[in-house]
Amino acid sequence: MEENQFGKAFILLLSCVLILLLYPILHSNIPFLQEHFRTYSATSWLPQSTAPVDTLIEQSVGDTLVLIDTVPEVPKYKGHQYLADFYALLQSNSEQIRIAHFGDSSIEGDLITQTVRDSLQKRFGGNGVGFAPISSPIYGFRRTLNLRFSEGWYECVLGEKNLQELPRGYLGNYFTDWDPPIETPDSLEAEITTPKDSTVLDTTVTLPIDTIEEQETANWVRYTASRRFAKTNIFSTSRLFYGAPVADSLGHTQKSGSVQVALKDEAKSIALNQGGAINVAQLSTSPCRRIQLNFNIPDRQPIYGVSLESQRGVIVDNLPTRGNSGGWLMYLNESILNEFQEQLDVDLIMLQFGLNVLNAKMEDYSWYKKEMKLVIQHIRRGFPGASILVIGPSDRGIKIDGRMQTDPSVPRITDIQRQAAEESEAAFFSIYENMGGSGTMAKWVDEEIPPLANSDYTHFNFAGSEKVGKLFLEFLLSGYEDYLREQQNDSEQ
Repeated sequence: MEENQFGKAFILLLSCVLILLLYPILHSNIPFLQEHFRTYSATSWLPQSTAPVDTLIEQSVGDTLVLIDTVPEVPKYKGHQYLADFYALLQSNSEQIRIAHFGDSSIEGDLITQTVRDSLQKRFGGNGVGFAPISSPIYGFRRTLNLRFSEGWYECVLGEKNLQELPRGYLGNYFTDWDPPIETPDSLEAEITTPKDSTVLDTTVTLPIDTIEEQETANWVRYTASRRFAKTNIFSTSRLFYGAPVADSLGHTQKSGSVQVALKDEAKSIALNQGGAINVAQLSTSPCRRIQLNFNIPDRQPIYGVSLESQRGVIVDNLPTRGNSGGWLMYLNESILNEFQEQLDVDLIMLQFGLNVLNAKMEDYSWYKKEMKLVIQHIRRGFPGASILVIGPSDRGIKIDGRMQTDPSVPRITDIQRQAAEESEAAFFSIYENMGGSGTMAKWVDEEIPPLANSDYTHFNFAGSEKVGKLFLEFLLSGYEDYLREQQNDSEQ
Protein backbone atom coordinates (compact mmCIF):
# COMPACT_ATOMS: atom_id res chain seq x y z
CA MET A 1 0.00 0.00 0.00
CA GLU A 2 2.78 2.42 0.95
CA GLU A 3 4.74 1.51 -2.23
CA ASN A 4 1.63 2.27 -4.34
CA GLN A 5 1.19 5.69 -2.74
CA PHE A 6 4.88 6.43 -3.20
CA GLY A 7 4.61 5.55 -6.87
CA LYS A 8 1.63 7.85 -7.37
CA ALA A 9 3.42 10.68 -5.61
CA PHE A 10 6.52 10.14 -7.75
CA ILE A 11 4.47 10.21 -10.97
CA LEU A 12 2.69 13.37 -9.84
CA LEU A 13 6.00 15.06 -9.03
CA LEU A 14 7.48 13.98 -12.35
CA SER A 15 4.42 15.39 -14.19
CA CYS A 16 4.79 18.73 -12.45
CA VAL A 17 8.46 18.91 -13.43
CA LEU A 18 7.61 18.13 -17.06
CA ILE A 19 4.90 20.80 -17.11
CA LEU A 20 7.30 23.36 -15.68
CA LEU A 21 9.91 22.50 -18.29
CA LEU A 22 7.45 22.48 -21.22
CA TYR A 23 5.52 25.65 -20.29
CA PRO A 24 8.01 28.12 -21.88
CA ILE A 25 7.70 26.19 -25.16
CA LEU A 26 3.89 26.20 -24.96
CA HIS A 27 3.90 29.92 -24.09
CA SER A 28 5.96 30.81 -27.15
CA ASN A 29 3.52 29.01 -29.47
CA ILE A 30 0.10 29.79 -27.97
CA PRO A 31 -1.10 33.41 -28.40
CA PHE A 32 -3.64 33.09 -25.55
CA LEU A 33 -0.86 32.30 -23.07
CA GLN A 34 1.28 35.14 -24.44
CA GLU A 35 -1.53 37.64 -23.97
CA HIS A 36 -2.69 36.61 -20.50
CA PHE A 37 0.28 34.97 -18.74
CA ARG A 38 3.98 35.57 -18.29
CA THR A 39 6.71 33.09 -19.05
CA TYR A 40 10.09 32.23 -17.55
CA SER A 41 13.31 30.47 -18.43
CA ALA A 42 13.14 26.71 -17.94
CA THR A 43 16.71 26.75 -16.65
CA SER A 44 16.36 29.77 -14.39
CA TRP A 45 16.73 27.54 -11.28
CA LEU A 46 20.26 26.56 -12.32
CA PRO A 47 23.21 28.44 -10.81
CA GLN A 48 24.08 31.39 -13.08
CA SER A 49 27.53 32.85 -13.64
CA THR A 50 27.80 36.62 -13.85
CA ALA A 51 30.04 36.26 -16.91
CA PRO A 52 31.44 33.40 -19.01
CA VAL A 53 34.81 32.16 -17.78
CA ASP A 54 36.53 32.79 -21.11
CA THR A 55 35.55 36.47 -21.00
CA LEU A 56 37.27 37.16 -17.69
CA ILE A 57 40.89 38.19 -17.21
CA GLU A 58 42.98 38.94 -14.16
CA GLN A 59 43.83 42.53 -13.38
CA SER A 60 46.06 43.73 -10.58
CA VAL A 61 44.50 46.20 -8.14
CA GLY A 62 47.20 46.97 -5.58
CA ASP A 63 48.40 43.61 -4.28
CA THR A 64 45.15 41.86 -5.18
CA LEU A 65 44.21 40.06 -8.39
CA VAL A 66 40.59 40.55 -9.47
CA LEU A 67 38.56 39.26 -12.38
CA ILE A 68 37.01 41.81 -14.76
CA ASP A 69 34.60 41.30 -17.62
CA THR A 70 36.36 42.05 -20.92
CA VAL A 71 33.48 41.48 -23.35
CA PRO A 72 33.18 44.72 -25.36
CA GLU A 73 29.71 46.18 -25.67
CA VAL A 74 28.32 45.41 -29.11
CA PRO A 75 27.24 48.66 -30.83
CA LYS A 76 23.50 48.76 -31.25
CA TYR A 77 22.19 48.69 -34.80
CA LYS A 78 21.61 52.06 -36.49
CA GLY A 79 21.55 51.21 -40.21
CA HIS A 80 22.96 54.48 -41.52
CA GLN A 81 24.14 52.61 -44.60
CA TYR A 82 20.53 52.30 -45.75
CA LEU A 83 20.23 56.09 -45.87
CA ALA A 84 23.00 56.46 -48.45
CA ASP A 85 20.64 57.45 -51.28
CA PHE A 86 19.05 60.11 -49.09
CA TYR A 87 22.46 61.40 -48.00
CA ALA A 88 23.54 61.61 -51.64
CA LEU A 89 20.61 63.95 -52.33
CA LEU A 90 21.57 66.14 -49.36
CA GLN A 91 25.10 66.32 -50.71
CA SER A 92 24.04 67.28 -54.23
CA ASN A 93 21.35 69.69 -52.98
CA SER A 94 20.18 70.24 -56.55
CA GLU A 95 16.47 69.45 -56.26
CA GLN A 96 13.57 69.13 -53.87
CA ILE A 97 14.30 66.59 -51.11
CA ARG A 98 11.13 65.28 -49.47
CA ILE A 99 10.74 63.54 -46.12
CA ALA A 100 7.49 61.89 -44.99
CA HIS A 101 7.16 61.64 -41.20
CA PHE A 102 4.44 59.09 -40.44
CA GLY A 103 3.57 58.64 -36.79
CA ASP A 104 1.00 58.44 -34.01
CA SER A 105 -0.23 61.12 -31.59
CA SER A 106 3.34 61.81 -30.45
CA ILE A 107 3.89 63.92 -33.62
CA GLU A 108 0.47 65.59 -33.78
CA GLY A 109 0.60 69.34 -34.21
CA ASP A 110 3.95 69.04 -36.01
CA LEU A 111 5.74 68.05 -32.77
CA ILE A 112 9.29 66.75 -33.39
CA THR A 113 8.73 67.19 -37.15
CA GLN A 114 8.91 70.99 -36.87
CA THR A 115 12.34 70.85 -35.20
CA VAL A 116 13.69 68.46 -37.82
CA ARG A 117 12.26 70.56 -40.66
CA ASP A 118 13.56 73.85 -39.28
CA SER A 119 17.12 72.58 -38.90
CA LEU A 120 17.33 70.80 -42.25
CA GLN A 121 15.84 73.72 -44.16
CA LYS A 122 18.29 76.15 -42.58
CA ARG A 123 21.21 73.95 -43.60
CA PHE A 124 20.06 72.56 -46.96
CA GLY A 125 17.49 75.12 -48.09
CA GLY A 126 13.78 74.88 -48.74
CA ASN A 127 10.71 76.49 -47.17
CA GLY A 128 7.10 75.74 -46.34
CA VAL A 129 5.47 73.16 -44.09
CA GLY A 130 4.87 70.57 -46.80
CA PHE A 131 1.64 68.58 -47.00
CA ALA A 132 -1.21 70.08 -44.97
CA PRO A 133 -4.75 68.80 -44.26
CA ILE A 134 -8.02 70.51 -45.14
CA SER A 135 -9.22 70.46 -41.54
CA SER A 136 -7.81 69.33 -38.20
CA PRO A 137 -9.23 68.71 -34.70
CA ILE A 138 -6.16 70.43 -33.19
CA TYR A 139 -5.76 73.24 -35.72
CA GLY A 140 -5.11 75.84 -33.00
CA PHE A 141 -2.35 73.76 -31.39
CA ARG A 142 0.03 73.69 -34.34
CA ARG A 143 2.63 76.48 -34.38
CA THR A 144 4.00 76.13 -37.90
CA LEU A 145 0.78 76.83 -39.79
CA ASN A 146 -2.33 78.89 -39.13
CA LEU A 147 -5.22 76.77 -40.37
CA ARG A 148 -8.86 77.86 -40.50
CA PHE A 149 -11.74 76.07 -42.22
CA SER A 150 -15.52 75.85 -42.46
CA GLU A 151 -17.54 73.44 -40.37
CA GLY A 152 -19.00 71.49 -43.29
CA TRP A 153 -16.03 69.24 -43.97
CA TYR A 154 -16.30 65.48 -43.41
CA GLU A 155 -13.00 63.68 -42.75
CA CYS A 156 -12.51 59.91 -42.89
CA VAL A 157 -9.35 58.93 -41.01
CA LEU A 158 -7.47 55.69 -40.58
CA GLY A 159 -8.94 53.62 -37.79
CA GLU A 160 -12.57 54.41 -38.54
CA LYS A 161 -15.06 52.87 -40.93
CA ASN A 162 -14.85 54.18 -44.49
CA LEU A 163 -18.57 54.97 -44.89
CA GLN A 164 -18.21 56.54 -48.33
CA GLU A 165 -15.77 53.86 -49.52
CA LEU A 166 -13.51 56.46 -51.12
CA PRO A 167 -9.74 55.94 -51.40
CA ARG A 168 -7.65 57.32 -48.56
CA GLY A 169 -4.67 59.46 -49.49
CA TYR A 170 -1.17 60.41 -48.41
CA LEU A 171 -2.31 61.65 -45.00
CA GLY A 172 -4.22 58.41 -44.48
CA ASN A 173 -7.56 60.17 -44.94
CA TYR A 174 -9.77 62.13 -47.29
CA PHE A 175 -12.06 65.16 -46.98
CA THR A 176 -15.45 65.58 -48.64
CA ASP A 177 -18.39 67.97 -48.65
CA TRP A 178 -20.71 65.32 -47.22
CA ASP A 179 -23.19 65.07 -44.37
CA PRO A 180 -22.67 61.68 -42.67
CA PRO A 181 -25.65 59.46 -41.83
CA ILE A 182 -27.55 60.34 -38.67
CA GLU A 183 -28.95 57.59 -36.49
CA THR A 184 -32.37 58.42 -35.03
CA PRO A 185 -33.87 56.91 -31.86
CA ASP A 186 -36.61 55.31 -33.95
CA SER A 187 -34.33 53.52 -36.38
CA LEU A 188 -30.74 52.51 -36.94
CA GLU A 189 -31.16 53.25 -40.63
CA ALA A 190 -29.14 56.27 -41.72
CA GLU A 191 -30.66 59.29 -43.40
CA ILE A 192 -28.35 60.65 -46.05
CA THR A 193 -28.93 64.26 -46.95
CA THR A 194 -29.49 65.40 -50.50
CA PRO A 195 -26.18 66.07 -52.32
CA LYS A 196 -25.32 69.74 -52.67
CA ASP A 197 -25.16 71.49 -56.01
CA SER A 198 -22.08 70.34 -57.91
CA THR A 199 -22.13 72.76 -60.83
CA VAL A 200 -18.67 73.31 -62.32
CA LEU A 201 -17.62 76.97 -62.34
CA ASP A 202 -16.37 78.60 -65.51
CA THR A 203 -12.56 78.34 -65.38
CA THR A 204 -12.12 81.43 -67.55
CA VAL A 205 -13.63 83.79 -64.96
CA THR A 206 -11.30 85.89 -62.83
CA LEU A 207 -12.93 86.67 -59.51
CA PRO A 208 -12.24 89.79 -57.41
CA ILE A 209 -10.54 88.93 -54.14
CA ASP A 210 -13.13 90.66 -52.00
CA THR A 211 -15.86 88.38 -53.37
CA ILE A 212 -14.14 85.26 -52.06
CA GLU A 213 -15.12 85.17 -48.42
CA GLU A 214 -16.42 82.48 -46.14
CA GLN A 215 -19.75 81.47 -47.66
CA GLU A 216 -22.50 79.45 -46.07
CA THR A 217 -23.01 77.57 -49.34
CA ALA A 218 -19.36 76.53 -49.81
CA ASN A 219 -16.73 74.70 -47.81
CA TRP A 220 -13.57 76.72 -47.41
CA VAL A 221 -10.09 76.46 -45.95
CA ARG A 222 -7.48 79.15 -45.32
CA TYR A 223 -3.72 78.66 -44.84
CA THR A 224 -1.62 81.44 -43.32
CA ALA A 225 2.14 81.07 -42.93
CA SER A 226 3.59 81.15 -39.42
CA ARG A 227 6.31 83.63 -38.46
CA ARG A 228 7.56 81.44 -35.59
CA PHE A 229 10.05 79.61 -37.82
CA ALA A 230 12.20 81.38 -40.39
CA LYS A 231 11.55 78.89 -43.17
CA THR A 232 7.80 78.45 -42.71
CA ASN A 233 6.86 82.12 -42.95
CA ILE A 234 6.20 81.90 -46.69
CA PHE A 235 4.87 79.46 -49.30
CA SER A 236 6.97 79.57 -52.46
CA THR A 237 4.53 77.36 -54.35
CA SER A 238 1.37 75.45 -53.51
CA ARG A 239 -0.48 72.49 -54.98
CA LEU A 240 -3.91 70.95 -54.31
CA PHE A 241 -4.30 67.15 -54.39
CA TYR A 242 -7.73 65.71 -55.14
CA GLY A 243 -9.52 62.73 -56.65
CA ALA A 244 -12.16 62.40 -59.35
CA PRO A 245 -15.76 61.82 -58.25
CA VAL A 246 -16.31 58.13 -57.41
CA ALA A 247 -19.43 56.35 -58.63
CA ASP A 248 -21.97 55.28 -55.99
CA SER A 249 -23.26 51.75 -55.45
CA LEU A 250 -25.70 52.19 -58.33
CA GLY A 251 -22.97 53.25 -60.73
CA HIS A 252 -23.94 56.92 -60.80
CA THR A 253 -21.06 59.39 -61.11
CA GLN A 254 -21.45 63.05 -60.16
CA LYS A 255 -20.01 65.98 -62.08
CA SER A 256 -16.62 67.26 -60.97
CA GLY A 257 -16.45 70.33 -58.76
CA SER A 258 -14.26 73.41 -58.68
CA VAL A 259 -12.25 75.54 -56.30
CA GLN A 260 -11.92 79.32 -56.08
CA VAL A 261 -8.41 80.40 -55.12
CA ALA A 262 -7.72 83.72 -53.40
CA LEU A 263 -4.10 84.87 -53.19
CA LYS A 264 -2.55 88.20 -52.24
CA ASP A 265 -3.08 89.95 -55.55
CA GLU A 266 -5.17 87.58 -57.62
CA ALA A 267 -8.15 85.28 -57.56
CA LYS A 268 -9.04 82.49 -59.94
CA SER A 269 -11.31 79.50 -60.36
CA ILE A 270 -9.96 76.03 -61.15
CA ALA A 271 -12.12 73.16 -62.42
CA LEU A 272 -11.35 69.95 -60.56
CA ASN A 273 -12.19 67.81 -63.56
CA GLN A 274 -9.13 65.63 -64.04
CA GLY A 275 -10.18 62.00 -64.11
CA GLY A 276 -7.39 60.23 -62.23
CA ALA A 277 -7.54 58.75 -58.76
CA ILE A 278 -4.94 61.33 -57.69
CA ASN A 279 -4.87 64.69 -59.45
CA VAL A 280 -2.91 67.89 -58.87
CA ALA A 281 -3.99 71.52 -59.35
CA GLN A 282 -1.32 74.22 -59.20
CA LEU A 283 -2.61 76.91 -56.84
CA SER A 284 0.29 79.36 -56.93
CA THR A 285 3.78 79.61 -58.39
CA SER A 286 4.89 82.83 -56.69
CA PRO A 287 5.67 83.33 -52.97
CA CYS A 288 2.77 84.23 -50.70
CA ARG A 289 1.81 84.05 -47.03
CA ARG A 290 -1.89 83.33 -47.28
CA ILE A 291 -4.09 81.15 -49.48
CA GLN A 292 -7.84 80.72 -49.23
CA LEU A 293 -9.77 78.03 -51.08
CA ASN A 294 -13.55 77.96 -51.55
CA PHE A 295 -14.78 74.58 -52.77
CA ASN A 296 -17.88 73.73 -54.76
CA ILE A 297 -17.68 69.94 -55.05
CA PRO A 298 -20.03 66.94 -55.09
CA ASP A 299 -20.17 64.81 -51.98
CA ARG A 300 -18.28 61.87 -53.55
CA GLN A 301 -15.25 63.82 -54.76
CA PRO A 302 -12.35 63.36 -52.30
CA ILE A 303 -9.97 66.19 -51.43
CA TYR A 304 -6.62 65.07 -49.98
CA GLY A 305 -4.78 68.22 -48.95
CA VAL A 306 -2.47 71.00 -50.05
CA SER A 307 1.32 70.98 -50.34
CA LEU A 308 2.87 74.29 -49.25
CA GLU A 309 6.44 73.99 -50.44
CA SER A 310 9.44 75.19 -52.39
CA GLN A 311 10.69 73.69 -55.63
CA ARG A 312 14.16 73.07 -54.16
CA GLY A 313 15.51 72.23 -50.74
CA VAL A 314 14.09 70.09 -47.95
CA ILE A 315 10.34 69.55 -47.46
CA VAL A 316 9.18 67.60 -44.39
CA ASP A 317 5.58 66.38 -44.23
CA ASN A 318 3.97 65.80 -40.81
CA LEU A 319 1.61 62.79 -41.17
CA PRO A 320 0.13 61.75 -37.79
CA THR A 321 -2.67 59.25 -37.13
CA ARG A 322 -3.93 59.13 -33.56
CA GLY A 323 -4.06 55.61 -32.09
CA ASN A 324 -2.03 54.03 -34.90
CA SER A 325 0.38 51.20 -34.05
CA GLY A 326 1.79 51.44 -37.57
CA GLY A 327 -0.29 48.54 -38.86
CA TRP A 328 -3.05 50.82 -40.12
CA LEU A 329 -0.72 52.02 -42.87
CA MET A 330 -1.34 48.70 -44.60
CA TYR A 331 -4.92 49.87 -45.25
CA LEU A 332 -3.55 52.50 -47.63
CA ASN A 333 -3.94 51.32 -51.21
CA GLU A 334 -0.58 50.59 -52.80
CA SER A 335 -1.54 51.98 -56.20
CA ILE A 336 -2.78 55.22 -54.59
CA LEU A 337 0.54 55.57 -52.77
CA ASN A 338 2.33 54.96 -56.07
CA GLU A 339 0.42 57.86 -57.64
CA PHE A 340 1.31 60.15 -54.74
CA GLN A 341 4.93 59.08 -55.13
CA GLU A 342 4.78 60.05 -58.80
CA GLN A 343 3.76 63.56 -57.79
CA LEU A 344 5.67 64.05 -54.51
CA ASP A 345 8.83 61.97 -55.09
CA VAL A 346 9.37 61.18 -51.39
CA ASP A 347 13.05 60.43 -50.64
CA LEU A 348 12.95 59.41 -46.96
CA ILE A 349 10.12 57.88 -44.97
CA MET A 350 10.25 57.95 -41.17
CA LEU A 351 7.94 55.54 -39.32
CA GLN A 352 7.47 56.58 -35.69
CA PHE A 353 5.19 54.15 -33.89
CA GLY A 354 5.01 51.90 -30.83
CA LEU A 355 3.24 53.90 -28.11
CA ASN A 356 -0.12 52.34 -28.94
CA VAL A 357 1.23 48.80 -28.52
CA LEU A 358 2.72 49.19 -25.04
CA ASN A 359 1.39 46.69 -22.51
CA ALA A 360 3.30 46.29 -19.26
CA LYS A 361 2.04 42.71 -18.80
CA MET A 362 3.06 41.47 -22.25
CA GLU A 363 6.53 40.03 -22.73
CA ASP A 364 6.42 38.44 -26.18
CA TYR A 365 6.12 40.98 -29.00
CA SER A 366 7.16 38.71 -31.86
CA TRP A 367 3.76 39.37 -33.47
CA TYR A 368 4.55 43.10 -33.58
CA LYS A 369 7.88 42.41 -35.24
CA LYS A 370 6.03 40.57 -38.03
CA GLU A 371 3.55 43.46 -38.31
CA MET A 372 6.26 46.12 -38.57
CA LYS A 373 8.13 44.15 -41.20
CA LEU A 374 4.92 43.94 -43.25
CA VAL A 375 4.40 47.68 -42.80
CA ILE A 376 7.93 48.43 -44.03
CA GLN A 377 7.43 46.17 -47.05
CA HIS A 378 4.09 47.82 -47.86
CA ILE A 379 5.49 51.35 -47.56
CA ARG A 380 8.51 50.41 -49.65
CA ARG A 381 6.24 49.16 -52.43
CA GLY A 382 4.04 52.24 -52.11
CA PHE A 383 6.98 54.65 -52.30
CA PRO A 384 9.58 52.97 -54.52
CA GLY A 385 13.03 54.50 -54.27
CA ALA A 386 12.51 56.01 -50.81
CA SER A 387 14.83 55.19 -47.91
CA ILE A 388 13.14 53.89 -44.74
CA LEU A 389 13.93 54.89 -41.16
CA VAL A 390 12.10 53.35 -38.19
CA ILE A 391 11.84 55.46 -35.02
CA GLY A 392 11.21 53.63 -31.76
CA PRO A 393 8.88 54.99 -29.05
CA SER A 394 9.79 57.31 -26.21
CA ASP A 395 9.93 56.32 -22.57
CA ARG A 396 6.57 56.07 -20.81
CA GLY A 397 6.04 56.27 -17.07
CA ILE A 398 3.53 54.11 -15.20
CA LYS A 399 3.02 53.62 -11.47
CA ILE A 400 4.80 50.52 -10.17
CA ASP A 401 5.04 49.86 -6.42
CA GLY A 402 3.71 53.32 -5.71
CA ARG A 403 6.10 55.35 -7.87
CA MET A 404 6.43 56.31 -11.54
CA GLN A 405 8.74 53.96 -13.39
CA THR A 406 9.37 52.99 -16.99
CA ASP A 407 6.72 50.77 -18.53
CA PRO A 408 8.65 47.47 -18.90
CA SER A 409 7.25 47.00 -22.41
CA VAL A 410 9.10 50.10 -23.74
CA PRO A 411 12.55 48.44 -24.04
CA ARG A 412 10.88 45.29 -25.41
CA ILE A 413 9.13 47.22 -28.17
CA THR A 414 12.36 49.11 -28.87
CA ASP A 415 14.30 45.88 -29.36
CA ILE A 416 11.55 44.40 -31.53
CA GLN A 417 11.44 47.46 -33.78
CA ARG A 418 15.23 47.48 -34.06
CA GLN A 419 15.14 43.85 -35.19
CA ALA A 420 12.34 44.55 -37.69
CA ALA A 421 14.31 47.47 -39.13
CA GLU A 422 17.57 45.55 -39.39
CA GLU A 423 15.94 42.52 -41.02
CA SER A 424 14.14 44.84 -43.46
CA GLU A 425 17.29 46.81 -44.36
CA ALA A 426 15.97 50.03 -42.84
CA ALA A 427 17.68 52.46 -40.47
CA PHE A 428 16.66 52.67 -36.80
CA PHE A 429 16.63 55.38 -34.14
CA SER A 430 15.53 54.82 -30.52
CA ILE A 431 13.94 57.78 -28.78
CA TYR A 432 13.80 55.82 -25.51
CA GLU A 433 17.53 55.09 -25.44
CA ASN A 434 18.67 58.49 -26.69
CA MET A 435 16.53 60.47 -24.26
CA GLY A 436 18.16 58.62 -21.36
CA GLY A 437 16.54 55.20 -21.04
CA SER A 438 14.76 53.85 -17.99
CA GLY A 439 13.13 56.41 -15.72
CA THR A 440 13.72 59.38 -18.01
CA MET A 441 10.08 60.27 -18.64
CA ALA A 442 9.39 60.57 -14.91
CA LYS A 443 12.39 62.90 -14.60
CA TRP A 444 11.28 64.98 -17.58
CA VAL A 445 7.86 65.48 -15.99
CA ASP A 446 8.71 65.78 -12.28
CA GLU A 447 12.25 67.14 -12.15
CA GLU A 448 12.81 69.32 -15.21
CA ILE A 449 11.91 73.01 -14.84
CA PRO A 450 9.94 73.70 -16.89
CA PRO A 451 8.69 70.13 -17.53
CA LEU A 452 9.55 68.52 -20.86
CA ALA A 453 6.49 66.26 -21.04
CA ASN A 454 2.84 66.19 -20.05
CA SER A 455 1.40 64.78 -16.84
CA ASP A 456 0.30 61.60 -18.65
CA TYR A 457 4.01 60.61 -18.60
CA THR A 458 3.65 59.65 -22.29
CA HIS A 459 3.52 62.70 -24.56
CA PHE A 460 6.11 65.45 -24.91
CA ASN A 461 5.21 69.11 -24.75
CA PHE A 462 6.77 71.62 -27.16
CA ALA A 463 10.00 71.89 -25.14
CA GLY A 464 10.40 68.13 -24.85
CA SER A 465 9.60 67.49 -28.51
CA GLU A 466 12.22 70.07 -29.50
CA LYS A 467 14.83 68.27 -27.40
CA VAL A 468 13.88 64.93 -28.95
CA GLY A 469 14.00 66.49 -32.41
CA LYS A 470 17.56 67.66 -31.76
CA LEU A 471 18.58 64.21 -30.52
CA PHE A 472 17.19 62.73 -33.72
CA LEU A 473 19.02 65.31 -35.83
CA GLU A 474 22.30 64.32 -34.14
CA PHE A 475 21.63 60.73 -35.20
CA LEU A 476 20.61 61.63 -38.75
CA LEU A 477 23.41 64.11 -39.42
CA SER A 478 26.13 61.99 -37.77
CA GLY A 479 25.30 59.37 -40.39
CA TYR A 480 25.53 62.08 -43.04
CA GLU A 481 29.00 63.13 -41.83
CA ASP A 482 30.10 59.48 -41.95
CA TYR A 483 28.75 59.29 -45.50
CA LEU A 484 30.72 62.38 -46.54
CA ARG A 485 33.93 60.96 -45.04
CA GLU A 486 33.44 57.71 -46.91
CA GLN A 487 32.88 59.62 -50.14
CA GLN A 488 36.04 61.61 -49.50
CA ASN A 489 38.07 58.47 -48.78
CA ASP A 490 36.79 56.79 -51.92
CA SER A 491 37.72 59.79 -54.06
CA GLU A 492 41.28 59.82 -52.65
CA GLN A 493 41.93 56.16 -53.41
